[in-house]
Amino acid sequence: MWTLPPNATTFTETTLSTLPSNANSIYVVGTDTYISGSLGGESAVWKNNLLDDLGIHFFTPSTANAIYSNGTDVYVAGYNKAEFNVFTGTLKKNGIIQNTLASNSIINSIASDGQNIYAAGGTDINTPNQRATVWKNNTFEKLNSLNKSYANSVFATTSDVYVVGYETTNNAVDSDRARVWKNGMLQELSTNNSYANSIFVTIK
Repeated sequence: MWTLPPNATTFTETTLSTLPSNANSIYVVGTDTYISGSLGGESAVWKNNLLDDLGIHFFTPSTANAIYSNGTDVYVAGYNKAEFNVFTGTLKKNGIIQNTLASNSIINSIASDGQNIYAAGGTDINTPNQRATVWKNNTFEKLNSLNKSYANSVFATTSDVYVVGYETTNNAVDSDRARVWKNGMLQELSTNNSYANSIFVTIK
């Protein structure tokens, strides 16, 4: 992890683990910093740079792609990987697995509008029917797309839900196109080979 202290001009590096590991997402609420990822092939969560048991109780192998906290509850999302590359998207609240969200799915991002929890990723992974998907409080909806698609990030306001990712327009090489879905409606970002990985909306 890298942080830029106040009035500093260079980043400070912090080692979370000396073992094989990945840090995938970070969320700061109040004075607490939460990081999600994987450690030794299992999902992991670090709170204030220390390994926390919020990351356990997925299955092996697994990874935690996203983390969110409202100051009271902590949500961690990712996937378990079973035999034959079958993925199961999983959401945890305060270390407890909620209902697994869909078979053969992956969750990449979590957001909240203050009342509802949204997660975004994909269903029917590695099949012709793969679709970008958004979950609202464990109920999932495949986003509007006629082609294979995938969601990388979600952001929610009190009135709108934004999801970004990509859509594969045909079976040719370099046929992925960056896309954004606003309230489920698809909008093209590019006609060139491209991907949208993250979104943030500022309310004015």
